[in-house]
This record gives sequence, C-alpha cells and structure tokens, in this order.
Amino acid sequence: MTNLLLATSSSAMSLASSSLYFAAPSPIDDPSLVGEFFKTMRRELDDLEAGICALMRYAGVSWDALAENYDVSRQALHQRLAARADEILAEAQTYPALNHSQFYFDLELVSNYANRMKASFDQDLSDVVEIWQERRKRAGWWRDNDS
Repeated sequence: MTNLLLATSSSAMSLASSSLYFAAPSPIDDPSLVGEFFKTMRRELDDLEAGICALMRYAGVSWDALAENYDVSRQALHQRLAARADEILAEAQTYPALNHSQFYFDLELVSNYANRMKASFDQDLSDVVEIWQERRKRAGWWRDNDS
C-alpha cells in the first residue's frame, strides 16, 4: 500500500508541476511545445486517474461502485482503466525508490514555480498580456520562429 500511495502522490505532483507551467503568465516562446505539454499532461492525468483507481480497488471498492461515480457501466470503466491500474500497481511495487525521488523532484519544481509566481505574477501578467495581444493581430504567429 505504501508504494502505491507513493506512486499516486508522485503522479499528482508531476501533474501539478506541469500544470504550473501554464498557470504562470507566459508568452510561450516556442508554440510547438504546447502540443508536447498537452500530451504530457494528458498522460500524467491518465496515470493519476489509474493510480487512484488502483488505490480504490486495493482498498476494496468494487468496479460497480467506481462506475457509479463516473456515470458509466462497470464494463466500460474496467475496459478503460483496469490494465493501466494494474500496471501502476506493478510499477509501484517494482520501483518504489524512483517514485520517492520523483515525488521530491516534482515537489521542488512546484515550490520553485510557486515562489517565482508569488514574486512577480502581477508584472509578468501585465507583460505577457501585451505579448498575447500583439500575437492576436498577427495571423499564423504560431508558425513564426520570431515569437
């Protein structure tokens, strides 16, 4: 159970650190990175969901009870989450030290992002609003390399 909780905490912290990248006002100088970040965040969210599902199943919650919360059939939920939840459980048991170090790495990232945002959020927001407003006037700005 400890390893599964650690793996799920690590997934949540990883998603939080990725999310904070977009929470901070940013001009996103390389628009091609946005697609990669969306893929990463989707994967992290899926892993977190499967990890929570694995925790709930480990704690004795049935697929029927879980499906009620999703408003889908037990079979649909099982088909979507069971394999990944089993993988998360197996990985948690196999790589506990990795989850532990990854959790603290992401915790440090979250802390640094939050501190940076607290220090300069209002000014950053003001500066970035101007950048985005200028881009809005330029069709195809996301294909330019000079953004």
